[in-house]
Amino acid sequence: MSDDSIVDDIISNAASMCFVRAAPALIGKKVFLVAGAYNRIVPTEPLDAFWTLLGDGVQKRRQTYRTGHSLMGVRCAFAAVLEDFILFTPAARLP
Repeated sequence: MSDDSIVDDIISNAASMCFVRAAPALIGKKVFLVAGAYNRIVPTEPLDAFWTLLGDGVQKRRQTYRTGHSLMGVRCAFAAVLEDFILFTPAARLP
């Protein structure tokens, strides 16, 4: 799959993509949400609504870096935090 085909797929299916609808499927999972404070591609509003809907049935961590969508300049720091989350954060337990 090429970069162009991925972008075409996103554009073609943008109306059906909804973070909020995905939240119930993540109950009992570990979720790490990373964002760039200067991200002009993905606005924070849908992410905020999604994050709120995850509730307490999910082991979650949210990290925002002072960068754009590419995470340029913070990728090593992000990788270290993500590694810690994956290896040392226990999976959520259902209430």
